[in-house]
Amino acid sequence: RVIEDLSEQMGGEPFVSVGPLNRDNLHLQVIRASEPARKYAWIRDNIGRIPGVGIIYCSTKRDCRILAQFLCDEGIPAVPYFSGEGPADEERNQENLKRFERNEVKAIVASTKLGMGYDKDDVGFVIHYQLPSNIISYYQQIGRAGRKLPDAYAFLLYGDETDLRIQEHFINSAFPSEGEMRAVLDVITQSWRGFARLSDIYAGLNMRKGRIDLALKFLVTQGFVSKENGRPVRYYPTVKRFTYDRAHYEQLMACRRRELAQMVELAESDGCPSAYVLRALDPSGTGAFEPCGHCANCLGHDVIELDNSFSSLPLAQRYIASRVLPIELPKMWRANGLLPKGSRISPRGKERLECGWCLASLGWGPYGEMVWQDKYARPGMPDRFRDELLDRSVEVLAPLVREKRIGGIACVPSLRSGIVTDFTYRLSVRLGIPFLDVLGKREAPRQHEMKNAALRSQNALASFYFKGDPWLLPDSVLLVDDIVDSKWTLTVCAALLAGQMPASLGAVAQGGCRHVYPFALANSSNQQ
Repeated sequence: RVIEDLSEQMGGEPFVSVGPLNRDNLHLQVIRASEPARKYAWIRDNIGRIPGVGIIYCSTKRDCRILAQFLCDEGIPAVPYFSGEGPADEERNQENLKRFERNEVKAIVASTKLGMGYDKDDVGFVIHYQLPSNIISYYQQIGRAGRKLPDAYAFLLYGDETDLRIQEHFINSAFPSEGEMRAVLDVITQSWRGFARLSDIYAGLNMRKGRIDLALKFLVTQGFVSKENGRPVRYYPTVKRFTYDRAHYEQLMACRRRELAQMVELAESDGCPSAYVLRALDPSGTGAFEPCGHCANCLGHDVIELDNSFSSLPLAQRYIASRVLPIELPKMWRANGLLPKGSRISPRGKERLECGWCLASLGWGPYGEMVWQDKYARPGMPDRFRDELLDRSVEVLAPLVREKRIGGIACVPSLRSGIVTDFTYRLSVRLGIPFLDVLGKREAPRQHEMKNAALRSQNALASFYFKGDPWLLPDSVLLVDDIVDSKWTLTVCAALLAGQMPASLGAVAQGGCRHVYPFALANSSNQQ
């Protein structure tokens, strides 16, 4: 498709020069692993058996972070490497990359950020934790192993249905829709300043930040908008008339689905994966490639001595089930339709909105799956969370309630469901602390209908209110919700309990707790 795209963009038929694609020193093997815990177990059982240091490729930041931590906890030195959101994250990446290049760790657990141009000649192995998106990516990534080694190994862990869901999500979200591009362009062209800042665009559209950023990227690249870097960045409309190249985007998406189907076929085939890859990359489409003779399928056995019994599966399952995620609430109010500019939520050095805890990522691991089922996938069942989630919450929270001297428990209220109130009341009984019915909810749009932080913070500020007696609140309170994403619902409710609402809103009823600790059953943010 690259050759076809170049031909279309530049005109005429390009001269194609292809070097030898075969790598005789690279030994490929597909490992069937039907769930994350089985993948964790196989890596834990076998990474020490594979010579040298290597790369473990993951499709998401969450998997890079968690898998690296799991390996470290098991005494296997590993570091994560993925795109961050600021200088501190990039500094972490560079330090982790230096440690890997000095062979101080067994593996670097990386996203595709560790991509083209990276060259370390003594990489002994590449493990794909998830199915790559296409043969090209797979070939490039396994090709980072064995640059100057007599033998190197590439293992593809395959069989988890979430792998395909992740890749389908990437395909479906790769291009902005026509409506998204028009909406962003309208904000820019209709701005009274003659240009628009990012904050203007975020606040003016009910779209996720990532979708706005993607639409801006396409608008700038295609010349419908010009970008002026500075503080702040400014976006100006151009005279070029907007058109949406729907047919081109649909063609590319169809191509990517065909390429993903190729990867599935490779993973499920009993034939030689090396020969399959070479046929797929042959520009003429007519090449005949013999089996390599040294992959697992050609040999009829493992490429090296492996433990495929998944003996560490119980340990991996316990690790995934026992993970407790941190909840760190925002430090600054988001500028929005109610707040003209950001300000600190708590006075510096006197934090009242404390870090909290979350049982799982939504839909991931046993508890994340339970939350998803009880919330969304069990029609006709009682409007409550199962006892297993209550038991696990008590197990996590009981020692923290004692340590933090938490004297009461409140919940995020809802006008549409009593599932959170019911769970919080049951939790209060088990923890032996009083249930505080002190927060109220006004009729407002649902928070999940708000697609970016500016609108979510504005909607939360307009939705919740304090209805209790501030003098009866204990010093420390536990605040409960079922699912956390942007954190603005928890932030506003915690601010009401702590008496930290923004002064620009005027006098509003609020409490005066010294400490508010948030707790949620699951995190639906893709950053987790």
